[in-house]
This record gives sequence, C-alpha cells and structure tokens, in this order.
Amino acid sequence: MTPDAAGAETPQNRLDWLLASGAFGPLAADFRVIETHVSWVILSGDIAYKLKKPVDLGFLDFRSLAARRQACEEELRLNRRLAPDIYLGVVAVSAVAGDGTGSREEAVVEYAVKMRRFPPGAAVGAELAAGLKSDEAARLGELIGQFHRELAPAPPGMPWGSADSVWSAIVASLAQLDATLGASWAEQLAQCRRYISAEFSLRRGFVLDRQRCGAVRECHGDLHLGNLVRLGNRVVPFDALEFDPALRWIDVMNEMAFLIMDLDVRGRRDLAFQALNGYLDITGDFAGLAGLRLYLSYRALVRAKVASLSPIHASDGPGMADLLAYAAKPLAGTLPILVVMAGVSGSGKSWLARQLSARLFAIHIRSDVERKRLFAMAPLARTDSAPGTGIYAADVSARVYARMADLAATVLESGLPVILDATSLRQAQRSLLLAAARRTGHPAVVVACSADAKTLVQRVARRASEARDPSEASIDVLQRQLAEFEPPGSMEGCYCVCIDTTNPLDLGALVTAIGDIAGTPIRDAAHGFPGTTPGGQPKHT
Repeated sequence: MTPDAAGAETPQNRLDWLLASGAFGPLAADFRVIETHVSWVILSGDIAYKLKKPVDLGFLDFRSLAARRQACEEELRLNRRLAPDIYLGVVAVSAVAGDGTGSREEAVVEYAVKMRRFPPGAAVGAELAAGLKSDEAARLGELIGQFHRELAPAPPGMPWGSADSVWSAIVASLAQLDATLGASWAEQLAQCRRYISAEFSLRRGFVLDRQRCGAVRECHGDLHLGNLVRLGNRVVPFDALEFDPALRWIDVMNEMAFLIMDLDVRGRRDLAFQALNGYLDITGDFAGLAGLRLYLSYRALVRAKVASLSPIHASDGPGMADLLAYAAKPLAGTLPILVVMAGVSGSGKSWLARQLSARLFAIHIRSDVERKRLFAMAPLARTDSAPGTGIYAADVSARVYARMADLAATVLESGLPVILDATSLRQAQRSLLLAAARRTGHPAVVVACSADAKTLVQRVARRASEARDPSEASIDVLQRQLAEFEPPGSMEGCYCVCIDTTNPLDLGALVTAIGDIAGTPIRDAAHGFPGTTPGGQPKHT
C-alpha cells in the first residue's frame, strides 16, 4: 500500500513510508536522514540516496512524480560536470502494489539520485570554512575558473542573464524575505532594497553588456560553502541547482560572487580574495569585477532567503543580521588603491604580493600570467624562450605593461584595490603603471623588493627546478635584470616602500605603511601569515 492509498500523503509521512517499505533495499543499521528545505538525503553505508520532497515552494514545484524524476536527472547531469566521482546515477524506487485480486506487481513510486557518500572527515560548510587554507582557496578559484571557461555561452535570444531576469531574481528574493521575516526586519530589508536598487541602476548597462559578450553560461548556480566538500587534497563543488534554469544560466561573476560572499560574511575576506585571484588567473575576467558588488548583495539576499525558509539549513551558515548587513553594504571597508611591485626575479616581490593581496583584499595581477594570456597560453606553460626573444621580446613586454595598466584602471574603477606584480625594472615602466591611478583619481604606492646576490641566485634556481610558477626566469635573465634595474627614487611621482626581503617581515607594519602613504585607512586581515621567508621592514624613500 502506498501513502496515497492510506490517505496519509504528507512529505514526512511519505518519507516514513518509503523507509518502512524497504524500497531502498537493506539499509545500514545506523542509517540516518539529512533534511533540507527541498530534499531528504538517506545515508546508508558508503551510499547516499537524495530524494526531492513533494512540495511546492513557489520557486520550485516537486509535487508530481514526473517533476521529481526530471529534477533527479538534471541533478545528475549538472553535477557530473564537477563531481563525477560522487554522482553515480538516478535510481527508480519501486514498491509492491496489490489490486485486491491477489495480483501483485512492482510500481515506481519515487526517484532518487544515488551518490557516493562522503568519507569520514570530509569537511563541508562551516567546518570547511574554518579549515580552508590560502592555497586551497586559490586552487578552488582556479577550478571554478576552468569550469566556467569550458561552458558554452547562452544561445542568442535566450532571456537568461538579461537585465530583466537579474532584476526579477532580486525582487523575488526581497519579496520572499518580506513575507517570511515580517515587520521585525523591515528596516534592515529597506536598507538592502535601497542599496541593491541603486547598484542595479548603476550597473544595468554592465548586465546588458555581459549578456551580449557571452558571460552568461550554465553555471553551478548554488556555489556557497555548504555545497563544497574537501575530498583528500581537493575541494569539490557539488549539489548544483537543478530546478530552475534561470537561476543557473547566469553571469559567471554572479556565480563566483556567491562563494566570495559566503567566505567574506564569515570573516574570511582574505580567503575570498585568494579564491577570486585564482579565478582571475584562469579566466582573465577583470571586466566582470564591475558587477561584483551588485552580485555580492544579491547572493547575500539569496542566502538570507534560504535561511528564512529552513532553520535547519540556516544553522550551518551566517546569521540573518550578518547577511542583511552584508547585502546592504558588501565589501565594506575595501577601498581602491594601486600597489606597484618592483624588483628583479628572486627578490621576493611575487611572494610579498600574494601576502599583501590577502591583507589588503586586493586583486593580484601578475605580468607572467598576463604575458602568457596574450598568447593564449596557460599560466604554467613553458616556452623556453631565450632572454629578449619570443614572448619575452621588448615589444611584447611593452604590450604586457600597457595591458596591466589598463587592467589596473578597470579594477580601480570597480572600487577594488589592485597589486601589479611585475619586475618594473625601469622608471618609465613604473610610470606607465602608476598612470592608472592618476587617471582614475586613486592613491598609489610602489613597493620595491631587494635581496643580496647570493639569495637572488638561490631563489631563481630553486623556482626554475620546481617549475610550479608562471615565471620562466633563469640565472641569465636575473643577470640582465640586475644590469637594467633603475631603483625607485624621487622621480616616481608617489611614495615608495623599500623592502629587503632577507630580513624578517612584519606584514602588519607594511600594510599600515601602505595605508599611511596612500592616506587610506586599510582594514588589515585578522588572520596570521608566515613572517620568516622572505621578509623585511618597511622604510620610506
């Protein structure tokens, strides 16, 4: 007998009946059920079965068996793109039914996604956020960037990703929050509405341009920390959004904003920017940063909406007050400033730039990556070009510096800090980069790194032997750079900070010095960083 026949068709009773009927076969003695606002997940042994609840929540309708089957099949298709080892198939759940004459036959009563259960110790959600390391965040950003690059743009004529569809999604989230939170949150919601309405009006043309240029793609759609799992040394996205194409056919930066928001609102803006920089290394989508704050605000509203619908779901995430405060003012305290790195290969400038990007919450643009991007090469691709030839010819270097100056202006105009990581050997090269700050009206500083000759040679040789860095500098290249280097001085047109990277480094003092020089108070990250290799004390020249 099915729950329909028993007259007890409620979501919970249906689940109880399915479990009692043996429809899933023998379950482990210690099986358990995890519940979200739209699904049940039955955990048994090393297998998990994910079922859709037969509910209508307005933004999804799973009341019919056909709708639940379609959703399971879509979930399998979408998630095998990023997590093929987890998603095993769709299973038809059958039960024996009788017709009163003694005849009995099996009938399909439900569908479920069969998954490989996460192994013990696999970190998800808040646990993942607490243990996530800087290099893991960067690799996660690279993974998402590669995923987005391989997706096909939305076909012409599709409404997805249009200004109207983006605004409709924002309005729907606000309406749901109005309905579920009530008058006690009215002022906070009004602040959110004012901010995102103004930001959308400012960025409407941006949204239209992004749709036209192919930035709208069939993304994961629900890329927050609760849908990431650490498996061994990898962080893997799972549980892509299957029930509404309009919510996953979105601007790729809209997708990335969900992860950035979820890290930032938990107090890990440093990791958020490490992930964003890894993403930009792969995609080069600096133009998308113009819409970042719009999408961050929207994603905070989405997270708040889901939390308001499901207290169970909300327990693993940020609180409602934090989410609404973030939606009303995303990336609070992050102000545009240009930092130009300078120094020969092995001077520690790239290492220091990475640390500063996490402390200043800055976009980190590397000349080695952008040089290879000009030739459609991956960041770690090797060319074995001789000094001054191939992609390292003088005319190519001129193009690289011009490109970096343009990218810096793009980032600054998006309201974000930016670090330009290049040797910047000559005063003319530094002047070209600093012009980006002058023409956008933002502060700038040069950070010049140095080390003794023995240390420089050791660092360059070690990096070349490891072949894990975009730089292809050799000892010969280093010698040429030392001969060409023009130390920063009074002609720079801005303040400079000089660092001997063979000395211990106080990163907090360096961040403070940069803020003092630029006249911009900088909210330093609260999380520690290694301070021994390489290092140095800031001084003004």
